This record gives sequence, structure tokens and C-alpha cells, in this order.
Amino acid sequence: MSKVDRLYLAAEGDPDLTPDVIAISKKNANKLGIKENDEVIYEDIPGGISGQARVIISSALSDDNVSVNQTLFDSWGDNMSWFGTIEIRPKKEGEMVPMVSKPPKDLTFADQDIKSIIPPEEYSKLEKEEKIPSSISINEEDVDLAELLDKLIDEDIAEDAPKFPISEKSPVTPAPDIKKIAQNTSGEIQWLAEKSKKPISLSTQVGMPTSPPPLTSSAPPLKPISQPISKPTSKPPLAPTSSLKSAPPLSPETPSQLIPKLSDTTQPATSYPTQPATSYPTQPATSYPTKPATSYPTKPATSYPTKPAAIYPTTPPIVSYPEPIQKKIKRPEEFLNLKVELQYGLGGLVLLNQNNFNKLELNPHNPPPIIFQDTDTGVTGGARVQVADLPDEVIRMEPETYETSDIHSLTVNIWSSIPKEKPIVKVDRLDLNVKITSMGIGSSVSMSKRNCLSLEVGEGDIITFEDELIGAWGAGYVKMKESLSDDVIEIEDEIFEATGIGSKEVLVKRNDKTVIPLQSLELGISPIMGENMWDTITFVRNNKDELKRWFSQFLIFKGLKLRWKEANAAINIISTVPDLKGEILAAPKMTSSLQLKAEGLITFNAILIIDISASMLAPDMMCENIAPAVEGIRASMENEEVKNFLARFKEGVNVPRRLGAAFAALLFLAEKVGRGFGEKVSIIRFADQAEALDFDGPYFDSASGKHGILEQAANQIVEKIGNYKGLATNMAPAFLEAKKILDTYNQIEGDDSKPCMVVLLTDGNPTDQDQFIQTINSYFIGNSNVVLYIVGIGNTNVNLMTDIAVRCGGEFFQPDNMGELLIWYSKRARDLIVKLKGGRA
Repeated sequence: MSKVDRLYLAAEGDPDLTPDVIAISKKNANKLGIKENDEVIYEDIPGGISGQARVIISSALSDDNVSVNQTLFDSWGDNMSWFGTIEIRPKKEGEMVPMVSKPPKDLTFADQDIKSIIPPEEYSKLEKEEKIPSSISINEEDVDLAELLDKLIDEDIAEDAPKFPISEKSPVTPAPDIKKIAQNTSGEIQWLAEKSKKPISLSTQVGMPTSPPPLTSSAPPLKPISQPISKPTSKPPLAPTSSLKSAPPLSPETPSQLIPKLSDTTQPATSYPTQPATSYPTQPATSYPTKPATSYPTKPATSYPTKPAAIYPTTPPIVSYPEPIQKKIKRPEEFLNLKVELQYGLGGLVLLNQNNFNKLELNPHNPPPIIFQDTDTGVTGGARVQVADLPDEVIRMEPETYETSDIHSLTVNIWSSIPKEKPIVKVDRLDLNVKITSMGIGSSVSMSKRNCLSLEVGEGDIITFEDELIGAWGAGYVKMKESLSDDVIEIEDEIFEATGIGSKEVLVKRNDKTVIPLQSLELGISPIMGENMWDTITFVRNNKDELKRWFSQFLIFKGLKLRWKEANAAINIISTVPDLKGEILAAPKMTSSLQLKAEGLITFNAILIIDISASMLAPDMMCENIAPAVEGIRASMENEEVKNFLARFKEGVNVPRRLGAAFAALLFLAEKVGRGFGEKVSIIRFADQAEALDFDGPYFDSASGKHGILEQAANQIVEKIGNYKGLATNMAPAFLEAKKILDTYNQIEGDDSKPCMVVLLTDGNPTDQDQFIQTINSYFIGNSNVVLYIVGIGNTNVNLMTDIAVRCGGEFFQPDNMGELLIWYSKRARDLIVKLKGGRA
């Protein structure tokens, strides 16, 4: 694989990561040439994002993604550019984290000001200059600005801005004292621009000057000019006008009484008392040093008519007004056309009768606002509504409501502000848009109440969703969510990713097929983060009931992959009983048995315990399908004694059980040596007593480079297993010896101690059953670093051996012939599988 110096990966948030850690895939780590805990730099220069983090490698992460702390990811927000990707590169020795700052979106005030007054070609020249002076200086002649300003004022220069050339290298001249600037007798300041022929050349942004002190004039003050006081003229009072445009009139004598004829829109003339005119004194003239005072006439006072008291009824004041509603709102197909009547004292409400309430489907206890529309102009308004005893063809509102809504017609169209729901149509399929959620709710999917009614499904029912283009599909338990849009289905991210669906639009159908219960599941386990496979399997194993409860919230279908975040476990469903084919759905139960298999390499030590009691001499092991194993051992060992031993195994011939056990141990040892991972193997034989075979110590080191070590071990196995016999079947001493060897393994390997597989091969009942069970309970059940397998040949106590094996995370196996025994031992030498008993603990 070719290496690169950097990668661009799509960032995603993970709440389980700390801010100083990022996670990438193993493939990307190899590309960058880094390993676990190496330091990397991440950055997004346009987005103003940068930092340094320690790397962890996750086998569950996509090669296109990098995971960062969720809070850190959220803080980036919309600042991320590059389509949400960040650059990842190994940190070099001594490299500092780059300081990236996002450029401001807007120019400063000064920068904007310069751009507005300087031609583009001049400004572009300024940007190319390497050094920009920080202030404006006068020309090379070193003219004193204060003196020049005094001189120009005396010469009565015309008003305009001065144009002084600016030198980048000349020293900064302080601003002149504004107090020295005199004001001419006419009161007009003469500026400097017309007399100066030297243009201004700006080379940097100009700071805004501070406010100067107030001007003081040295000229004598002018005499105040007298100004005549103008008296306001009296005008007749204005005639009253109607405040309503074309609304139905109100009777002044009886304000609360409604006018039956709405077509009469004029109000009777009413006399209003006039207010006497009032004269206002004018402000005395003030002398100004620059201009003579000017006399301005004052506006004559105007008398305004007051409205008669009879217009306003003795009702509570209006406490609320209808909120303005956007004009020209689209009218629905169903509406009511009603006549307008006006009435005071409604508090901003409009009134309808109960019959019209029912037609509009308004809730009488908490009705939504209604919308009314001018039938002539189409202009709309809105208000809260209340039930009243009115005719069916009438709507009542206040004059204020009528006026502010800009209604002119005597009739209005009305409808509810809440759209009327369309009738539910029963369907067998819906096309919906997918919204991904991360609620941790298993196989639950959420749909709107309307969609649930259309598909005729309720809470807890099962629906399927499918990508019609590629045929990928999934399933989930229905959750009804009334706030959800009718064109959306919410699916948990874990389920959606497991299906392999590539589209954000899916076909949703009700599931009518039976969901079958599962007896057992084989699960592939790997860590979500990190590489310690056995720690992950151990956690899952020690929390069997929590695993089953978590697992039971999912619907199982073929190829499903899940992530149990609390256990840091990525879980792949390898196989099930019964087998899942096609679109069959299944549900795990608390009684389902589970088998945990590492989705990667696990190195482990082993202890083989072999029964050599007298019953093991029975010649009832049929040699079937043993040729591959015989040839494999013969090719790896040239020892004469081993060759003679192998010659006794011929297809179709029965051999004693003890020889079969010796062959199985020899094959197991050869497989371990072939793996080459430094795994240790001990072999204990037992009958009356227990004894560990001596391989220059209590165990055989498969990584030993000593010449002929495998042949020496084979001779030990052939001699002490194949050619020796005892009487009793005392299993307790054998497992006490195994406990000593386990302690030896742990002392040698320390914190890096490998898990250990213990394999017992026997053909009968333990003659010391009580002591045997006590030893198992004391040292092996509950030991999460040990897995115990038991192989039974002949008349074994199946119930006892099965119970012990399962409680220790293993299994009981009973082969029918020699070929099955050898194949089983060969697999166990390569794979450490943990089995969890079905049922509740």
C-alpha cells in the first residue's frame, strides 16, 4: 500500500471520544504510516479549524471518515468548508499546531471608506506595496499645515477639500491646533482644495479623527437682529369625516345596536364643538457669528373637533387586537361567505354562531384564529373567534378590526387558520424521505400519525423499508410521532447503515410476515475503538444479560451489523438457528444462546487435559477422513517414532481411544507451532493421579527456535499418552494442576497475559465428582480469562459435562469418529470462541 503525507476525510462527531483524540480506520493509518497513539495535525484552513490529537484506530470506522469529539464537532458548525472534510497529517517532530484564523466576513469601516474614495486601479497598487505607512504626512517641502491654513483663510480661499500629496517616507506631521483657525467675517470657512494642485495619494487606511474642540471666533459679536412676532391666523374648524371607509354604519344614539342594512355606508352629520385657537410665542432670535438670523413664520394653530361621547359605549377597553396576517393568503377550497356586522366592545374578537363553528371544524374550547378575506379586493385579515347567537349568514367584528384589516366589502370569505386535514386514504405502500436519528432506540422507526393510519399500523407493529433501486431493505418497530411531517420517516443511524441503503427515499410497507424466534446466534465481535479484541469479548461475556436485553430491541435480518457502544463492541451476525434467508425477520429472546467469535486475530495459550484411564484403551475410534491430518503431521516431522505412530491410523480401521487422544494433542501442537505467535501449550495426563508432560518445563513454547523441539514434544505425547494406562478417573487433581499452570502463565506474561483455552478429553464419569465440581467452581467458573471445552468419547456424563463447559464459556463436543475429533482440535487451535448459555442468569 502506497503511503501519503496527508488525507482529507469527512468529519463526524462521536460523544465517546475526548477532545484530544480522533479515530481513523486501520487502512488510513497505514496510508499515513502512523500507529495507535501517534500524534497528528488536523486542520481546515478556510474554516479556521486546526488542532492536534492522539490517534486511535477503529476497525468499525469507514475509510472515508474521521471521528472527533461530538462537542468539538458541534462547535465547528457552519465554519467547516471543503464539504465537511478536514485534513489529517502526521505531526512532525517539533512541529507546532498551525494557528488558523478565519478572515472577517466584512471590511472594517476604514477599509470600506478607502475603497469608496480611491479609484480601483490606485487601490490595487496600494495592496501590492510591501510596507504601508501607518499615517499621512505632508509633502517633501515640509510645509507647516497650521501656517498654511491661516494664510489660506486670509486669502479667502473657496470652499473645498485640500489635496496634499502624501509621502510614504516623510515623518508624520502632527495635526494643527484647530483653535488657531480663524473664521472670516462673513461666517463661511474657506477650505484648501482649489488652491492646492497636488493630489492626495493614500497608501493606507486613514484613522477617523476625534471630534475637534468648539470653534471660537476672534471677531466681535454681531448685534442681534430683531424679528417680528407673527400671530397665528384663525381658521374655521374642520368638518368631521368618517373613520371607516365603506363599513356598515353605527348609530351614535345606540352604539351597540347593529344596523340591519349593510349597504348604507354614510353616517349622519353631527355638529362638533370647536376648540378655541391658541397663539404660541415664537422663540426670540439668536445671533450667530457666521450668518444673520432669519425670521421664520410660525404655523397657525389649528382647532380639531372632538367626537361626541355618545360614539363610545360604556364597555371595557379593548385589551387585544387581531395580529396582522400576510395579505393575499391563498384561499382553501372550502370556505364560508358571510355578511359583515360591526359591534363595539368585542376586545378584538370576531363572532360566529355554533353552526359556522362546526362547518369550519373549530374547537369551541380553544379555537384557532380565523382568516377573513375581502370578496372584492382579496385582502385578508385575521382574528380570534368566539361563539355567539347570530344568524348563519353573519359575522360580527369591531370597527377597529374592520378598519385595520383594510376591508372594503360588505361580505367576507372566512376559513380556519389551521388547514383542514384531508381524509385518510388506506394504502399498502408509501414513498417517504429518510431522516437519520441517533436516539439509541434499537429498531424503532417513527412515522406521523397520518401515515400510520394510512398503512393501518399502530405502536409496536412492524414495517419494512426498501431502496427500490438496489434492493437493500430493513425493518423496524413503529413509533407514532404526531409532530413528524407526513413525507418523512425517522430511522436510527445504526439500522440505516446496517441495511446498506444508498438512497434517502425509501418504499415503506406494512410487514405481514411472521417474525420467527431465534434459538441461537453466532456473533462476530470486534472493538469499535482500539485493538484489544479480548477485552471487548470479555466485557460482552461478563455482561451477558445486558447484552441480551440490548439485543432484544432489534429486529434481526440477514447481514445485520450493530454497535453496542457501552461495550465498545461492533457486532456482526454471522449465523443463526434457524437460518435467515431472503426477507425473513427474526427476534432474539432472553432464552437465545449466543456464541462470541473474534472478528480478528486473538492469541491464546492452551492446556490439554487427557484421560488415560483403563477405559480409554477401548478400540472404538473409527478412522474416517483422517488422511489430511496424517499427511500434515508426517510432512512436518521426520521422527521415526512419530512415523511409526502415524502408521497405526488407516482409513476404515478402529483404533483405541487413547491413541486418538494422543493424535489430537499432536495435531493441536503442530497447529500452534504453525501459527508462530508464541503461544504456550501444556499437556496434563490423568487417571489415578495427574501429571504435566515435561517440555523442559511445564509448557511447550510454540515460538521456541530450538532445533527438534516439536519432535521431542511428539515423542513425549506418543510415549506418555499413547503407551500408558491408569485405573481411576480422578479429574480434580488434573484441574488443580491446570490451575498451577495458569498461575505460571500469568506470572510470566504479567499485564499482557493471554486468555487460556482448557480442553478436557475423557470417556467417563469423574470418580471424584464432588471434589471435581468444587475445583471447577473455585477456580474456573467466573474466570473471564479462561474458556473450558470438554470432548466426550464413549459413555460420558453428557449433562454434567455440558453444564460445566457452558458455565465456563465453552461447549461440550462428542465426535462420532476420528476425523471429526481431529477437525475439531485443529479449529480450536486457531479460534477461541466464547459461548453464552441461553436463558436468564
